[in-house]
Amino acid sequence: MVKAMLNSPTCDANGYSNLFCPSDFASLKSTGNNKEAATTANGWMVAAEQFLAAYCNKLDPVVRSKLQNTLEVRAVMLVQGKKTDTRKNFATIEEIAREFYEDCKREDPTMPVWNRLPQASTSKEPAANTGAAKGLREIGLSVDGLIDDSLLLEKGFKKDQTIKHAKTGELYTITAFDANKKTVTCTPKVAEEKSQKVSAKAAQAKKVAAIPINRADLLQGVWVPHKIIKPKFLTDITSPTDNFEYKANVVAGIVKNAITLEFMKSSEADCVLQTSPDVKVICTKAKKTGSLKLVGISNCLTICAIAKDVGPSWKVIGQGDDFKVVIKSCSNSVPAGAVSSLAPRPFIAKFWSVRETFDQAVVNCEYKPKVIEVSYFGKKLNIEVPIMVNSAPIPDEGEVIVLKETPTKEPAMPPAAKRRRS
Repeated sequence: MVKAMLNSPTCDANGYSNLFCPSDFASLKSTGNNKEAATTANGWMVAAEQFLAAYCNKLDPVVRSKLQNTLEVRAVMLVQGKKTDTRKNFATIEEIAREFYEDCKREDPTMPVWNRLPQASTSKEPAANTGAAKGLREIGLSVDGLIDDSLLLEKGFKKDQTIKHAKTGELYTITAFDANKKTVTCTPKVAEEKSQKVSAKAAQAKKVAAIPINRADLLQGVWVPHKIIKPKFLTDITSPTDNFEYKANVVAGIVKNAITLEFMKSSEADCVLQTSPDVKVICTKAKKTGSLKLVGISNCLTICAIAKDVGPSWKVIGQGDDFKVVIKSCSNSVPAGAVSSLAPRPFIAKFWSVRETFDQAVVNCEYKPKVIEVSYFGKKLNIEVPIMVNSAPIPDEGEVIVLKETPTKEPAMPPAAKRRRS
C-alpha cells in the first residue's frame, strides 16, 4: 500500500502525500476497522503482480508498472474510503481487479484468463450447481476454450505423469501436451506383472492407441495426478531391551529397590546426626556388638559403561555384561529453610556422616558389604550393598566411629564380549 500512496492524487510542496491522516494509518492496525479490507486488497495486489510476471512479459516494463500502480492506488482509495474527481470510483475490490484485467487485455489481446477473477455470469438466473461454477472459475478457459500448458503444470500435470480417473480408477500416462491447448495425449498404463512373462492380454493392452483427454477434465478433477508410493520397511532393528539407556534405568531402579529393602531393616532410627560444632553420628541407644547396622542408601547411584573411568569418589558395587553399577555418598548438608514445614525434606542417610579413622583404640564399627542377587531381563546381577556393623559395644549417646578403609584402585574390567548379530 505504501507504494500505491506515493501516487496519490494530491501532494504537498515536498512531494509527500497529503491525502491521508493519522487515523487512516491507525485503521490498518490489528484492531483497526480497515484491517480486513486492507488484507483482502493486499491479496489482490500480490495476485496482480504474479499475473503480470507470468503472462505479461511481452509488455513494456513501464506499461506493466503503470498497470500495477493503478490497481494499487485504486485499492488504497477504496479501503480508506477516499474519493476524488480526478479518479474513477469503485464499489468493490473485484471491480478494481476486473478493470485492471481489461486494461491488460487492451495492451495485449492474447492475454489468458486471470484465474483469480470471478467469471462474469451471462445469465440472470442463479447457477444450479455452485460446485460446478466454482470449478469453471478455477479452470480459467479463454474465449476459445484454450488452457495454457503452464496452468496444467501448476496443477501437477506434466509429461510422463501418471493420471488416475477419479471414479473408475483407470491409469493413463500423459505422453504429450497437444498444440491445440485443448487436449493432452495419453496412453493406458499397464500394471507391472509379478512374473517376467507378460500375458497376451497385457501385451495387447500395451498396444492400444493413445487417446486424447480434455484439459478441462484434468482441471475439474475428473482425472487426478497419481503417484505410486511403495511401502518401506525397517528390518534391521535390535531388541529395545538392548538399548543402553533403557537398560540403565531399569537396573538402577532394581538396585535402588534392593538397597532400600536393606535400609528398612537398619538401625537408622537409633541414631541422630550432629551438625554442630562438628559432624558426627550419635547412638541414642546402647548397642551390643553386631546389633547396630547402618546402610549406605544414596540418591547418587548410576549405571555407566563398563570401560568408563568414574573417578575416586564413586565406588563400584556391581557389574553386568556391558555396564557397572556405581554409588557415592549423598549430601547430608541441611539446606537453608529445611526446618520449614513447607520445604521439601532433605535426603539424609547417617551412614555417610559416620566419622572414619585408622585409630583402632576408638573404632567401634567396620564396613561389611552385603552381596545381594537381583534380576533384570532374566539375568542375574550381584550387588554389594554398602553396610557398616558395630564391632564393639556402643554406649548410650556414644559416637559411631568406623574403621577407615585403605583406598584401592578400581579393578580393571575385562572387555565386554561382542554380540553376534543374527
